[in-house]
Amino acid sequence: MKHLLSAADLSRDEALAILDDADRFSQALLGREVKKLPTLRGRTIITM
Repeated sequence: MKHLLSAADLSRDEALAILDDADRFSQALLGREVKKLPTLRGRTIITM
């Protein structure tokens, strides 16, 4: 998926994959002094 314009356009599996990724990123940041992930460098990130 390149662009997400509406959550209604997501299948159940796609929505769960997004939530799983968010959880994985959140867990990766726990305990880090600097809250940055180099894997996201150069990407546009939004909060819904």
